Amino acid sequence: LPILGGNDDMAWQVKTDFRLTPKLYAAFDVGYQDRSKDFMMQQTRSKGMFFKAGVNYALLRGIFDSDDMMYVGLKLGYSSYDRHIWGDTLREPQWGNEVIVDINDKPMALWGDLSIGVMVQVARNVYLSMDAAYDMILSSSDSNGIGPMMVPGVGQVYSNTTGFSFSYAVS
Repeated sequence: LPILGGNDDMAWQVKTDFRLTPKLYAAFDVGYQDRSKDFMMQQTRSKGMFFKAGVNYALLRGIFDSDDMMYVGLKLGYSSYDRHIWGDTLREPQWGNEVIVDINDKPMALWGDLSIGVMVQVARNVYLSMDAAYDMILSSSDSNGIGPMMVPGVGQVYSNTTGFSFSYAVS
């Protein structure tokens, strides 16, 4: 992320797959994400490990070479992460008291990941792959009632339930 966005966000991911049949692959991902985001009146930082496991199904094989493929994937993801939310001031309507928001917590999230991707061989035994995913939060713990705003492995979460992610890999 720092290379693409020019900021201090950092993420890495290890992706593996294992061929079960000529078109079906068991897929596993593990990674770490440390990301900050400035929402209109508050800032948040989420950092932690994430894990995803599921299957990829090869839609097309041999696009440019015999080992190339386009695939769809379905995975289940999990992350328990550190979150810090700060920078907002809330005014109590009854008495007019101001409360400064500064929350540190450790929520978790479980999500489903539906992805589409492509893997292309660029040299002997060297592959580039990219995939885009639609992520749906299935369950999350949140002692503060805020909901998941940014989840490692998903990124920014919209309407407390959905997110979109993009990843690329060299293997």
